[in-house]
Amino acid sequence: MTTTEAVELATEHLDDGTADGMRRAARALGAVLHARYRERWVSARASAETGGDTLVAELADLLDRANYDEVPRRVLEEALGESAVFAVQVEADLEDFAELRFWRRGVERRQEQVERWHGLRTRTVDFLEYDRVAMYARYHDADHYRAAGRELEDLPFEPGTEHVKLFQNVPEPDLEMLLPGTRVSMRLVDKVVIGVPALVGGVVVAVTKLASAVGFLALFVAAFLGLRNDTPDISTGVLVTLFGAAAALGSYLWRQWSKYKTRKTEYLKNLSEGLYARTLADGPGVLYTVLDGGEAEDVKEAVLAYRGLHDGPSSAEDLDARVETWLHERCGDGVDFEVPDALERLEDLGLATRDGGTWRAVPLEDAPRVLRERWREIGDDLVHDDAPAPGAAV
Repeated sequence: MTTTEAVELATEHLDDGTADGMRRAARALGAVLHARYRERWVSARASAETGGDTLVAELADLLDRANYDEVPRRVLEEALGESAVFAVQVEADLEDFAELRFWRRGVERRQEQVERWHGLRTRTVDFLEYDRVAMYARYHDADHYRAAGRELEDLPFEPGTEHVKLFQNVPEPDLEMLLPGTRVSMRLVDKVVIGVPALVGGVVVAVTKLASAVGFLALFVAAFLGLRNDTPDISTGVLVTLFGAAAALGSYLWRQWSKYKTRKTEYLKNLSEGLYARTLADGPGVLYTVLDGGEAEDVKEAVLAYRGLHDGPSSAEDLDARVETWLHERCGDGVDFEVPDALERLEDLGLATRDGGTWRAVPLEDAPRVLRERWREIGDDLVHDDAPAPGAAV
């Protein structure tokens, strides 16, 4: 749900005048929260430059505010080697990473028809799909791999490097595809498709092309070892036979190697195309994208919570049920409204008060005045703040 859709949901069943007032209050609320996020932009930029633990802590906090949940380690471990939607299989060693964390937002059960046996048959795959996935990965430093007896030049990655990425529409069983430094491996079906014809073809080549050459070589070796008294003559015809057999064998092996390389190239193409279509941001861009999403989530939650309290005083539990009912009617099941965060935000903005376990919204006609006061407070703070605004020259 977008911020605009949340505001429209908050104005449903209100008369025209009240709906206009709710929209004005929502715009003012969004402006105040955007100004308050200024410090987060400065902090995110500093974390992106620093990296390491500072970057991880900042990323985890931003993702939490944007309603992401961390993916349990077992989910990633179970995904290794399994392929649900991607027509590719990869290998990865989780021990290569000094730190590896995934976060997800929006989980939906889906079904999809997936081709198998190169289109000869299809099957229905039932899986969980994540609407958004954020990843942080950091490799061990070079000393770790030296101590393990591994040659640094053979590693498919640079020791000590960090990777921060944001993806969309990721099947849970294919989560390992997102890992940096993965290695494409052959699926069983491809081993059968390539191996069985190769074995049959090898037998045919041996019988039709190599039999005479092998017979001659056997006689020559027997004579060399003293098992025969006479040495076979190497005539022009024999040489032609030997060269013909060698050429046939070389041609056959080259064709099999080409088939293997073609299939592996197809795997890499499928993997790169799948990742390209799902990648939303990379590096520092992940922080800024998540930060923008966190701000939008704060605005949507605050607007909907304010509308819920506008309808009448309520406990946190009743407000949560009220707003989630609206969201389920509009967006379907599976939506979880973060009522504690929303109420804390409204109280901080001065738009809601608490009396014991009961929450009340300030009257709609007072909301613009209250938010103007918060805006002036932000302005007063900026007078004494020398930190540059987002996007300002430094």
